[in-house]
Amino acid sequence: PLEFKGMDIRSFLEEEHPPIISINQFLIEGTFNVLYGEAGVGKSRLAYELATCLAVKETFINKFQTFIQKKVLYIDCELPASQVQERFKKALSAHPNAVMPTNNLFVLDKEKIKTELGEHLNLFDKDHVERLFPVLQKFDVIFLDNFNSMHLRSEEHTSELQSHSFISYAVFCLKKKTKTNSN
Repeated sequence: PLEFKGMDIRSFLEEEHPPIISINQFLIEGTFNVLYGEAGVGKSRLAYELATCLAVKETFINKFQTFIQKKVLYIDCELPASQVQERFKKALSAHPNAVMPTNNLFVLDKEKIKTELGEHLNLFDKDHVERLFPVLQKFDVIFLDNFNSMHLRSEEHTSELQSHSFISYAVFCLKKKTKTNSN
């Protein structure tokens, strides 16, 4: 059986635990981040730009330096594929010297999700989560956009969706790299 052994606070505070920073002063690995605000203020456009910068290792909004190139998955459950395509074209065009991130930036749009799952993505559906989990593990950064569109589709959450319809989200998380054993 696994034994839990805590560390006294003095020992814990004396240890060094430097954060692994992906973008200077902005994103730290192992964190969960939410862009939150009213619909139409540009959260998704900002998220598209951020996803692109992480995948091509470019400066984000001309201020935040990207230190480590990341393997990024962008899941857009709201826009049709044509609009997702246009937004990524715009984000990539802002970095003309960047190499096209064919192995670092991947997209799942709402039509592809519906084809794969047979319905809209519902994060309350255990089957959906189990089917997505092996895919998600392959990426360093995962963007989930629009969170309302993917987690409040079931009938039991319809009233909750209606009460929050003026708010939308772009959610992204950075996975901590796990140490691999070389033995």
